[in-house]
Amino acid sequence: MRVLTVHEYSRIRISDGGEADSITPYQARVLETINERFRSDHKDELFDWYRSNVIRIRNYVGVVQIGDLVLEILPKIHKDDVQQGSEREGAVQQGSERDRNYLLHMLRESGTLPLTTRDITHFATQRMTLLELVLHLYAEEARKQLHKGRVHRYQHTEEIRSTIRGKLLVGEHARSGPIKQLRFPCRYTEFTADTPLNRLMRTAAKQGLRIASNASVRQSLSWVELQFDDVQLLQRPFTSNIPTIHFDRNNQRFEQACNLAVRILRSLAPDVRAGQTDYTSMLFNMNELFEKYIARILRRQYHGVTTFREQGPWSHLYNREDGKAFRMIPDIVLGWADEKFDTTIVDTKWKLLDNRDPVKFGVGQADAYQMFAYKHRYDAKRVILLYPHHDGLTTPAGRQAIYQLPSDTSRTLEVWTVDVQARELRI
Repeated sequence: MRVLTVHEYSRIRISDGGEADSITPYQARVLETINERFRSDHKDELFDWYRSNVIRIRNYVGVVQIGDLVLEILPKIHKDDVQQGSEREGAVQQGSERDRNYLLHMLRESGTLPLTTRDITHFATQRMTLLELVLHLYAEEARKQLHKGRVHRYQHTEEIRSTIRGKLLVGEHARSGPIKQLRFPCRYTEFTADTPLNRLMRTAAKQGLRIASNASVRQSLSWVELQFDDVQLLQRPFTSNIPTIHFDRNNQRFEQACNLAVRILRSLAPDVRAGQTDYTSMLFNMNELFEKYIARILRRQYHGVTTFREQGPWSHLYNREDGKAFRMIPDIVLGWADEKFDTTIVDTKWKLLDNRDPVKFGVGQADAYQMFAYKHRYDAKRVILLYPHHDGLTTPAGRQAIYQLPSDTSRTLEVWTVDVQARELRI
């Protein structure tokens, strides 16, 4: 299996020449299919096409598997290196390893994946892809719960049988003709393992076996799949046939495994040809992931200190006679309706600051205007733009700049950076 590692916003060449840093026209067409599906589902795009032989990646990271090609897309949180030759290659490799660890840390801290330090170490030593890591997490969680026993349910069934089982439906039997009375309409209750939850888990294990190449992952998935040999598989396309599972005290312990199973099935191509999956993709929007990561850290940090609101409270910039206009949804609001804490609005931005600009630090003018609107509409004392820290900055992570209103110096716009491996943040 060939692994091609690239970063967000980088470009990939399309070539028939078999170069190590390029993809084939067929693989490019598959990426176009993925892009079209994503555009239809999410009103957004994963890739841009430049001319006929270059693809540019947008702000999505993760993994795309097309046959024996694994396209690994990492977040970019370092400035381009200036070294040449082998020195540059070593720096790029080291940077990729660092960015991979940053991604895993954010996936863990944001709650997107149930990762532990042991899982991250296992990922590095086993040289897994991110997709195989998710399969590993699923198989290990499923094994742990299945050792405690499967979930069964009582299923009520009515059918016409050659022998009586359960309760004979006498009225219906009496109304049938003499020949049909040789068959018996019955109603009975069966204690079965063929439940929606178990179908979901078996299907995820079976489909995982089709795409996993790591031996230990395949072994674990095989064990899980064998525990459900009396359970039906979900029908294709899997994404539209994923059942809604209602968790209660009897099946609550399987919730994490089911969430991973859903993630696995949603990563598969919607159409399967000749028994083969055309592609598998598991991608994350870095803007959303960074926001979720920061929200989890701040929620934990300020729990019991002041109020915390995420994606709200909603408001509008202007009112009209017939309604309101220009809805405002701040990322994070601290101290809302708390007289003892200054209202603070935090807006996360997944982009790299540039300290070569000593006045604006690369902060977008539209972002500054947006924070000005937040400040006045929410009567906030502080508004903060929060960016990922990177090695190109000469100052340590933390507050990089502060701006004051000419009319009221107590109301500020602050620019902060955070080390994306941090587990706490005091602002």
